[in-house]
Amino acid sequence: MASGVLNSLSLVFLVSGITLWLTSLSLARRARFYQAGMRSLLQLASQNLEPLEIPATAWPVLQDAGWQSLRWEGDWYGQPVQGALGRTDAAAPPNASDQTFEIVSGDEVRLTLHLCHGVRGGERRLFAIQLAQVFVLLLETRLRERTGALSAALAERARLSLYLQHDMRNLAQWVMWVTTDFANAHTPSELLAAAERLRDNAPLAQTRALRLNTALGKTAQTAP
Repeated sequence: MASGVLNSLSLVFLVSGITLWLTSLSLARRARFYQAGMRSLLQLASQNLEPLEIPATAWPVLQDAGWQSLRWEGDWYGQPVQGALGRTDAAAPPNASDQTFEIVSGDEVRLTLHLCHGVRGGERRLFAIQLAQVFVLLLETRLRERTGALSAALAERARLSLYLQHDMRNLAQWVMWVTTDFANAHTPSELLAAAERLRDNAPLAQTRALRLNTALGKTAQTAP
């Protein structure tokens, strides 16, 4: 009797051990597969991709991980944007499960991403969600880089515009002063005095005009 019990327990332990061993091998193989996918996604960070080019580039990795569809929509600097990859039919498998992510960058960009996976639970879905989170983080990082660069460019443009307006106003005031000076000169001596004042102030006005011309991207021309 005792011998039969021991044999039964030995058989149970043997079967359990084999099952655990096979399960660990399957998990290790699946983990290596998803690690390779993770490396592929991280390599996209070194590529010069525009933010809205990332979904199509990353889609093969997400699809291999079991994601069946990827949709996004939102506002892109005042323009509506949308796109879709994967399944195009409205009917999803009975065991499918969705994930939704929101990306916001200031007041300029707002994107909503929807991903649909083929299974609801298990380690396969757990690994797939991690890949999706890396994909969303990559997209958000690139998006913030682009919006930051654009904001800096707009700020520099505003600063340059203010500088140009200041110089143009000073130059216009100088022209008004010169024309008024000559318009009020009615005798030869007054005209001579106005001409002398113009001669004295001309170098400064010329310097400002050259600086303004350079800021506008024009090449100064020398009159014959």
